[in-house]
Amino acid sequence: MKYPPRNTTQNDAKKQSPFSDKMMGNIRIKLKQLAEIEFLLHLEKKSSDKKK
Repeated sequence: MKYPPRNTTQNDAKKQSPFSDKMMGNIRIKLKQLAEIEFLLHLEKKSSDKKK
């Protein structure tokens, strides 16, 4: 029979996110904005290559 680990604080720390829910929401918004900017820059570069 196995015994549960005694150091539960380390196990709990692995489950818990280092950022709050509000901060994670802000990070997701910023990442989405960055992806949109990169997509637009890629389209702009692609269209300028076709004009040459």
